[in-house]
Amino acid sequence: VASAERGLQLMARKAASAGEALDAARALQRSGADALLLLPPFDTVLSGSAAFRALGLAAASIATAAPLPDMFTVRIDNRAASRAMTERLIARGRRRIAIIAGPQDHSDSVERLLGCREALEAHGLDLAEDRVIEGRFTFESGLAAAERLLALAELPDAIVAANDDMAAAALWVAHRRGLSLPRDLAVTGFDDTLLATRVWPPLTTVRQPIDRMTARALDLLLDALRRRTDEPADVLEDYALVGRASD
Repeated sequence: VASAERGLQLMARKAASAGEALDAARALQRSGADALLLLPPFDTVLSGSAAFRALGLAAASIATAAPLPDMFTVRIDNRAASRAMTERLIARGRRRIAIIAGPQDHSDSVERLLGCREALEAHGLDLAEDRVIEGRFTFESGLAAAERLLALAELPDAIVAANDDMAAAALWVAHRRGLSLPRDLAVTGFDDTLLATRVWPPLTTVRQPIDRMTARALDLLLDALRRRTDEPADVLEDYALVGRASD
C-alpha cells in the first residue's frame, strides 16, 4: 500500500542465504530496480560487503536492530521493548520466565533476547539455559520450543516469545496440556500481527508499527534518489505494549 501511494512499483524476491541475497539484489537491479528495501537478516548480511557496495543502489532496512553504515534504517528499540514486556510480567508476579527466542542470525532476535535477560537480571531472577529455546519465527518452531519448555520438571509461569506466531504456538501447547491461561501460564508475543487477536486468550504483545516504518523507509529512499545522496540515517519509531488477556 505504501509503495502504491507513492507511485512506486514493488518487486519482491526471497533469499535463503547470504549468496542468494546478493544474487537477488543483482537480479532486481537488472530488472530495473532503483533502490532496495531490506528485511533482517539480509540487511546485516549485505551491509559492509564490497559486492553490495559495488551495486551502487540506495538501500533501506526496516525492523533491524541497529544503525548500519551504508543504508537507511527504520526500526524500534527491540531491546527496550523486550525488556519492558519482561518487566510487565515480573510486575504481575511471574518469576519462572522462559523465552522462545528468534533465530540468533537475526539482529533483532539477538536484541530481544538481551532485553529479556536484562530485565530478569535487574530483578535478581535466574534464567536457566533450559528455559531459553531458539525458534525460527514460525508456528512450527514455536510448537517444538513450547513442548520442551512445558516438559520441564519445574514449569515456567510465563513464556516470552520473540514473535506472535511462536507465542500462538505456545498457547496451543498449553491448552493441549490442560493449563489454565493466564492463571497457570502467561504468554506474550511480539509484532502485534492479526494473529494476536485471533487466538485464545488474545495475545499481549509488542506493537511494531510496520506500516509506518515501511512508509518512512520508502520516503527516505525516494529522497535519496531525487537528491542523489546516500548519507545514512537511522530512524527510531515508537513501540507500544498492547495488553490483552494472555498475561
